[in-house]
Amino acid sequence: MVNQDKFQILQNECSTCVKCSLSSTRNNVVFGRGNPHSKLFVIGEGPGQQEDEQGLAFVGRAGKMLDSAFLSVGIDTNEDCYISNIVKCRPPNNRKPLANEVKECLPWLNEQIELIKPKVIVLAGSTAVQLEMISSICQFFTHHIFCEILQKKKVNQNG
Repeated sequence: MVNQDKFQILQNECSTCVKCSLSSTRNNVVFGRGNPHSKLFVIGEGPGQQEDEQGLAFVGRAGKMLDSAFLSVGIDTNEDCYISNIVKCRPPNNRKPLANEVKECLPWLNEQIELIKPKVIVLAGSTAVQLEMISSICQFFTHHIFCEILQKKKVNQNG
């Protein structure tokens, strides 16, 4: 169970971060969206324009595709998972995050993972997949299966 106070403190601290140059061009820090009590955690690369404007992860075109794909297997991205990004601020012109930007943001993501303690981590995008740190975290979680979430969803629907 997520410690809600610690999670809120982390989000508040992240929202004032100025550790890298991305902070000077952002509209909003995009901490994440969804249910921090879920066991499924989706990690993307970084916010796009829509995310930067709304302050929520995966609400643009890619987010709509993710929502649709997950919904097709019975997973509601707002209820059944938590979604965040490696970097919390939009890189200019939607470029890939630079190594120093990733390095400065990873502690935020590490703390999110530590607080949420997901059983399954889904990596969305090449930057997430390529990060060695993320890969090692995912290997740790591989003994948990995605089907557990689907089974729980079916049990809840069937009452």
